[in-house]
Amino acid sequence: MLGCPPFCSNEALRCPRRYRLAAVTCFYTAVKVYERIALDVGTFMEICRGSYAEDDITTMEKDILEGLGWRVSVFTPMDFVRTMLELLSADEVPPRVRDCLIRGCQEHIDRAVADVYFSRRRPGAVVGTACLAAALTECDVIPPLRKLGIWTSLSERCNFDISSDEVLEAQDRLLSGAIPTENGRDASNAVSSSEVPENLSAKGSMAVAHNGVNEGESPKSVMKAAA
Repeated sequence: MLGCPPFCSNEALRCPRRYRLAAVTCFYTAVKVYERIALDVGTFMEICRGSYAEDDITTMEKDILEGLGWRVSVFTPMDFVRTMLELLSADEVPPRVRDCLIRGCQEHIDRAVADVYFSRRRPGAVVGTACLAAALTECDVIPPLRKLGIWTSLSERCNFDISSDEVLEAQDRLLSGAIPTENGRDASNAVSSSEVPENLSAKGSMAVAHNGVNEGESPKSVMKAAA
């Protein structure tokens, strides 16, 4: 809807019927871009109970796409997470671990969308990476040293700094449980910092060995060990 050209947006805001048409058309376009199952215009005409003709939807879609400059194929944080995990073999990240990480990432992203802090961060290189780091930290199906190995492998295969200060800050916010409240302040609905075990440092296996971290300990942040 935000991508509608000005004349289309203004018209839709003044006319409820046009507004509904714009909303349905945006949904129709999103399905075509992101879903694996295709839905034709006829299906959306049925959903609208015949309120709009095929030409209404296709014309509105053309206006919206032109307003967006046809830039509709964009990566979401979850797309970025899945792409990063594809860099690792099944031996490095078995299906059971991968499923655990995907679930954890989705939970963090679901919370992040309600926090304006994350709307100011790059969706892939920062939000997606931070969600994966947080999910890896909390994943309970693998020991800490294995988590460190996974993050080290990712850091070697990505062409950007996955342990940057910006990513670490976003990860800490996710792990802190800070969520926006109605009065705009943050409240913690998770563990406090005093309840979270010590960090592993992601830049280093040497740091792990020096600090005496063993596989029975639970790190607060896998990434901080590799940085």
